[in-house]
Amino acid sequence: MYKVMSGLVVPRPIAFVSTISADGVPNVAPFSYFMPICSTPPLFAFSVGQRGDGQKHTLANILHSREFVLNIVTEDIAEAMNASAADVGPEIDEFQVAGLTAATSDLVSAPCVAESPANFECRLVETREYGAPPASTRWSSARSSSPTSTTAS
Repeated sequence: MYKVMSGLVVPRPIAFVSTISADGVPNVAPFSYFMPICSTPPLFAFSVGQRGDGQKHTLANILHSREFVLNIVTEDIAEAMNASAADVGPEIDEFQVAGLTAATSDLVSAPCVAESPANFECRLVETREYGAPPASTRWSSARSSSPTSTTAS
């Protein structure tokens, strides 16, 4: 059903989510179910599917720190975004795997993608789980600061 839904509900923006693990390892990964849900206060939601062997690193990092960055994807960084979807261990810096620059965020501990033209620094509001494993999904809602613009170095 995922392939049917994701193939018919188009276009879908990509949530390019960056986080940092409890061990300080940067993580960045794309998620294809993402949307703004309110403008006052600014709230976003995105869906994190289950892994066969447990939680995805992004979700584990968000549940730990309660912070993350939504980075806007452009055609210029689409290839790097795809590379960041590689199935690697939590000890691997996915910014390095994708050839992206992890820049310091202003308000949250998670880094932002320097090559992205805009970043929303977010704090977790809530998560909700839907469906039964292994096909279950968890929606995360987050309050965001105003977007910031970055310039790649």
